[in-house]
Amino acid sequence: MTHAVSKRRDWSAAAGAIVAILSAGAAAQDADPELAIEEIIVTGIRGGLEAALDEKRMLTNLTEIINADDIGKMPDENVAEVLENIPGVQISRNSGIGNNVSVRGSDQNRVEINGRGTTPSGASRGGISFADLPAALVRSLNVVKVPTADMVEGSVGGTIDVKTYRGLNLREPLRVIRVDVENAENSGATNENFSATFGNNFSTDSGDVGAILTVTYSDKTVREDSLRVSPGLRNITAGNQNLRSQIDFDGDEVNDPYYRPGFGDLLFGLDDRKSFATSGSLEWQARDSLRLFVEANYLDNTQQQRGQSVFLGTPRSDLELDGAADATFDLVTVAGVQVPIMTAGIIGGGIRNNRTDPPGATATPNDGLQLRTNNRSGARETESYVAAIGGEWNRNDITVEFEASAAASDTVQPNFSLVFQFNDPTAANFHSAGARYRIPFQYDVRGDFLEYGPVDGAVTTAQLLDPNHYSLFLSRDQESFFDNRENAQKIDVTWDLGGKFVTSLLFGVRASGRSINRLRESQVTQNYPGFSGAELSQFLTATPGNFFEFNDNATYLDNFLTGDPIVIASQRQALRQTLGLHEGGVTDPLQGFGVDEKTNAAYVRADFDWSLFGVPLSGNAGVRAVNTDQTAFGSELLPDGTLQDLSESQRYTEWLPSASLVLAPWEDVQIRLGIARIMRRPSFGDLSPTVRFPLNVGQAVIVGNPRLEPTTADQYDLALEYYFRRGSVFSLGLYRKNLDGVIGRETIFGGICNPRAVDPNAGDPDLARPICEFGSDPGVIVNRISPVNLPGGTIQGVEFAFQHNFRNLPSPFDGLGIVANYAFQDGDRDATFRTPAFLRSSENDEEFPLNFVRLSENSYNVTLIYEKYRFSGRMRYTFRDNYLVSESIDVSNGQPLYQDDRGQLNASMSYDITDIFAITMSGVNLTKEQRIQPAVFPAGPIARVFDADRRISLGIRGRF
Repeated sequence: MTHAVSKRRDWSAAAGAIVAILSAGAAAQDADPELAIEEIIVTGIRGGLEAALDEKRMLTNLTEIINADDIGKMPDENVAEVLENIPGVQISRNSGIGNNVSVRGSDQNRVEINGRGTTPSGASRGGISFADLPAALVRSLNVVKVPTADMVEGSVGGTIDVKTYRGLNLREPLRVIRVDVENAENSGATNENFSATFGNNFSTDSGDVGAILTVTYSDKTVREDSLRVSPGLRNITAGNQNLRSQIDFDGDEVNDPYYRPGFGDLLFGLDDRKSFATSGSLEWQARDSLRLFVEANYLDNTQQQRGQSVFLGTPRSDLELDGAADATFDLVTVAGVQVPIMTAGIIGGGIRNNRTDPPGATATPNDGLQLRTNNRSGARETESYVAAIGGEWNRNDITVEFEASAAASDTVQPNFSLVFQFNDPTAANFHSAGARYRIPFQYDVRGDFLEYGPVDGAVTTAQLLDPNHYSLFLSRDQESFFDNRENAQKIDVTWDLGGKFVTSLLFGVRASGRSINRLRESQVTQNYPGFSGAELSQFLTATPGNFFEFNDNATYLDNFLTGDPIVIASQRQALRQTLGLHEGGVTDPLQGFGVDEKTNAAYVRADFDWSLFGVPLSGNAGVRAVNTDQTAFGSELLPDGTLQDLSESQRYTEWLPSASLVLAPWEDVQIRLGIARIMRRPSFGDLSPTVRFPLNVGQAVIVGNPRLEPTTADQYDLALEYYFRRGSVFSLGLYRKNLDGVIGRETIFGGICNPRAVDPNAGDPDLARPICEFGSDPGVIVNRISPVNLPGGTIQGVEFAFQHNFRNLPSPFDGLGIVANYAFQDGDRDATFRTPAFLRSSENDEEFPLNFVRLSENSYNVTLIYEKYRFSGRMRYTFRDNYLVSESIDVSNGQPLYQDDRGQLNASMSYDITDIFAITMSGVNLTKEQRIQPAVFPAGPIARVFDADRRISLGIRGRF
């Protein structure tokens, strides 16, 4: 703990030094004549789109580009939301904010800033979180779909390079300030966004100097409510007669299995986010043959969850329906068999007293679900930076580029939750499971959305808001610390041959060192430590009371009490003392781990420019050889209860050839061909040799695998581009990727002993989980989920793109423009999902194909643009169809989980009130679309529904 605090002080000092340097004109990057700063001074949306298109056309390898002017006028929160404009790129959102990015069916991307690696906030691999990168920092975005040999390996989808501003190519001083105020509908919050960029260049007796500085700040509260109802199964083969289905659907006098609601979870998902970021560069053209630079990017992101949740459980229940005769069902075909899925009915549970509820039974006061409320008070504080120093020297036909870079991130994730059970305050055994208050729930998915709430009259709001009804079940106290580091050095030598075929040769070497360390503190109270809600009332708060307000005619559990996340976070030490927990936290050596990784790469690339039968031909070809030396370490618990250091190492070398070719048979037509072998190493969390024990007995234990091998792929590209007018293009692309060693998840049911979890049903002969020993510690047997190298497969797709400005239309329609793209992706993966157990027979034991995670077959977006006089605006609709979220996850009881089809409408506009100032307005999620996640199969029972904010912002932008 002391180490973490001292490091945060070091961060503050480092941040102050960086800001001081940048304020004096600091930090820079390579000057790139083709990406000069005129990109951000072109007038209007059209100019920005045209500049990006011109640059793409000049590159020999397939790269998609969005420039700063394009970004600055979209209602995009961060880099993920900007990338949604690109064909073949799909994003997912968390709390309505862009979070995860898939490129060509894979979310295993490499994220760079100015061509340099970045570090994550946790144990992932690809780099900095997209949600942590504000769009205001970006000069341009390059999404490289076909890499060149000199590019750093590490992507199965694409390499996403965030180019920040530089000053040496400025035509005039740059001073831009933007302020936005946003209203978030669900949270009711007024959010603030600020960004400013200042830059200039000047001549001195010692050479030209360029400097630029960008600063952004955001303070916002967003809210995404969610309702989870995991799929339960009422089968006909249960060993206990009371747990078998009591319903005969087809009239053959044999009862039939059906899916029904299982464990539920309702969440009011408030989320406070603050972000500060700065980026700066300083370039010095010392003489014609020598340019030196230094640059830095610093980001500080804080996230405080204020979620309030209730678990909806059915302990000591026969799990049969109340009023089954009134329930409704749909039929879904699984393995050629029609299986009923409940669509409406009362989930009363039914107290198990060696009986089952008869089909005509109705809810009774003694019959229903138990409620356990809890606060989601997790937080994340991440400070990160990327810095580099280097230069370029050229003499005659030789150019030498040299650079040393460093990236790091420190993250702290505290989490303290209070779990209360809703009990009968008159019960003599109030602080026990036996005092639980049962509430029958009405389940209904016959409309457009999931409805799940108390039956009328079953419980009152006054009872739910009375702290005397709440007994503390347990308290969990956990805090994780992540320390990520990367340093790299490289030298590239380019020899300009000036030949008629091979125009230049590039030789280079790169060495890097990367490390991650995780420390975790964890402690938990005993079950029912003897505190009532009334005794802890200073730590309690009521929910907002407007759950899923978009569906206000439905019934939900709107009002209840939970721990107050803000009070708990601010009075953590006092709460530890009250509950008898260790005030300094307790380090859990079993859940800490580290990975050290060194890589050495050498590469050669040849660029060529030729003419074949009169057809201009250009491109590049090369090969990259990279060696990886990797060690994962942690601690394991021996049978005698002692700890032993654990370390696993592996080394491997990959050869990664690549080539790109561009043919121009006509002036306005280009044909592109590309081929490359690509590689992605496993995430650091997957490589952990230690075990991650959750405190909730309902969660599976995650066990890492330090012997995981990297995922590799061979990819092939063919594209046709028709530039029929300046700023206008129609393109058609085909691609195929053959993947090997894809990393997935494997579940072993009842496969591990968890010494950290507390069984809420301990002592119950019917419901308690099997007891086990982990070393000398007692525990309970739970499911085990591990990452494994699965067989590969292929991803192939088609990408269409169209961009055009309708200049020839009569006024005022000549201000119209359109940007549209569509992608079809077909995944054929050598992984399967076995027929659910209740359907298996000697004639029916099929295995169904599983697609790649986050791959949507169809996706598109259409942006309509209007720019005329002083007004500019655009409206964008984005759609992606269903995809696999996970092969195995708790939400689906260890089975697959899917995301349903979803579209989103965003819009933005601006009006130049003077030559300096413009007013801006934008809207996000204007149609307020929900996210729906089915379980087991794409058409399976709905497991989860999310409802995020609609956000409207108004701002002013000044350019001086």
